Amino acid sequence: MPTAIDVDLPAGASAAQTAAALTLMLGGADARLAGNRRTNPALGEGWQVSRVIFADPASPALSVQREAGEPVLQIGGEDPVASARLLRSRWNALVASPAAGSAQRNAGAAATTLTVGDLGGDTSIQNVVDRGQWNVAIPTSAVPAGQRMTGMVVDVAAAEDGGTTRPVIAVLLNGVLLASAEAEDDGRTRLDVDFPQGLTTSRNNLEVSVARQPAGGDCKFAPQGYPAQLLPSSHVKLDPLGTVSDFSDLPAVLNGGFTLVMPGADALGPVASLLGPLASGEGAVTVSYSDMPEVGAVVYVGDQAPAGTDPIVRFDQGAVTIDGENGQTLLDAEAIGELTTVQLLEQGGRTVVWIKPGADFAALATSASPPVLSYGNVAFLAGDQLDFAFHNARERLIDIRYPEENTFSQFLSRYRLWLIGLGWLLVTLGFVYLLRRVIVANKTKD
Repeated sequence: MPTAIDVDLPAGASAAQTAAALTLMLGGADARLAGNRRTNPALGEGWQVSRVIFADPASPALSVQREAGEPVLQIGGEDPVASARLLRSRWNALVASPAAGSAQRNAGAAATTLTVGDLGGDTSIQNVVDRGQWNVAIPTSAVPAGQRMTGMVVDVAAAEDGGTTRPVIAVLLNGVLLASAEAEDDGRTRLDVDFPQGLTTSRNNLEVSVARQPAGGDCKFAPQGYPAQLLPSSHVKLDPLGTVSDFSDLPAVLNGGFTLVMPGADALGPVASLLGPLASGEGAVTVSYSDMPEVGAVVYVGDQAPAGTDPIVRFDQGAVTIDGENGQTLLDAEAIGELTTVQLLEQGGRTVVWIKPGADFAALATSASPPVLSYGNVAFLAGDQLDFAFHNARERLIDIRYPEENTFSQFLSRYRLWLIGLGWLLVTLGFVYLLRRVIVANKTKD
């Protein structure tokens, strides 16, 4: 089955069918709603794109049809989400065996570790002459639900070369050097590193290198390589999630399951492109076209903020602008009105992601490289590009202003620097006045 998948939702798709389609499109999968691919695959022989269709609940949960000479996977049954989760799980190879029923029941078992093998990292042996390197992609969507990445335990085996200088092993994350050490004598070196706060993003790259000093010679013989390997026992250190602060923390929440609340199935394509890198699809996903669920994480699509939340950027107080240092306008009211706004909110102790669609929100569905939300808790999207993102608690020089509101607090916020300067001036003048009075009084006594 090709990795490129076209998901064909029927007209008037039920909420369960829409949730199953969303499940197939999460986790960075190359799955799109039918008709949302910007370009067709290159013409050639063989099966190019898989196709998934949906049938009524009376049909089998999973079956294979044949249309135009190609296989088509059909999802039916009372719970299409369960079938979609089975296809996305590591047990999908069992779907062709009699054990499919038990595989479906175990498909949602939560992982407790995350090794380089789980991440599909290269652990092959390299003959290193001067430098060997291994790269491992660590998407946060691979992090188990309720966990966050805090560090890495890296095991490297490097054979001795008989030289006086030992090989040097280095560990980098996203281009930042975290640790380096000389190789141990016993052949295995373990580096236990912690990730500094703010270094991890939604997509991370781990780089492990082994550097040797080639033995010098008389140029008669080429330098000899010695084997080295990034061992499969290397793994990501995981700790409980705690407080959800940035968009990069969302996978730990969404991987445990969430509810997408949206006005209709038309928003599915853009939302799936936006959530694709932030959720694995292994957790239970539900869709609601109206009501908010009472429990669980929620992704809410609508022009008005969900009830019971305190939005960071409000749209019920007239025009809004984002100002930077010295009052410079970063985003004016007209621009904000056209952009798609994504905010990370809280409602009764649970996480809510509010997506307010902009003028080009539909462009996300056909984007070849949709934006990846990572830093901050507020993001503005221009079509399929990330225009501006910030964290309201950390960005002290960014102000959210509502020009149409003339409240006392708005006045203080707008002119606070002038007011602070005026206050210092008044205090200074008062101090000078008192000092002169003291001096005059002393002269009179003399």
